[in-house]
Amino acid sequence: MRIRNPLNPARAQVLAEAAFVKIVPTQVVCTDNSTEDIVLATASSVRGCTLEYSFLLPISGKIQTGTLDVIHDGATATIISNLYNYDESVGEFPGLTFSASIVGDGLVLSLTMAAIGEDPLFSYKKIDWPASEL
Repeated sequence: MRIRNPLNPARAQVLAEAAFVKIVPTQVVCTDNSTEDIVLATASSVRGCTLEYSFLLPISGKIQTGTLDVIHDGATATIISNLYNYDESVGEFPGLTFSASIVGDGLVLSLTMAAIGEDPLFSYKKIDWPASEL
C-alpha cells in the first residue's frame, strides 16, 4: 500500500523554508488590565496563521509558552487551538485570554489581560498560511 503525502508542493516548500530560515520573534509590551490588538496579516491574502508565543512577566519571571492556530473564512476569525505550557510551581495565567477577529482587511489577535499584576511582554513567531495554498 502506498501512502500519499497530504502536502501539496507549495505547502511543502513553505514548511521547508520555515525550517531553515531563522524567524525573529516580534515583541509587544502589553499593559495589565487592558486589551492589546495585534494585526497578524492581511485577511485577503492568508486563510490563517500559526503562532509560537511566550507571555512573560519580566519582574516575577513567570512565563507561559504555547502555540496558537488562527483561521478565518473571510468574515469570522477563530482560534482553533491554544496549546500552552507553564511552570506548575507558579501556576498559569487565569487573567489572560486570546480572541481573533477581522477588522477591515486585517486578521487581528486580541490579548486581554486582567489583574495579572505587572505589564507583560508578549513575543511571537508566525507562519502564514496563504489563501492560495489551502
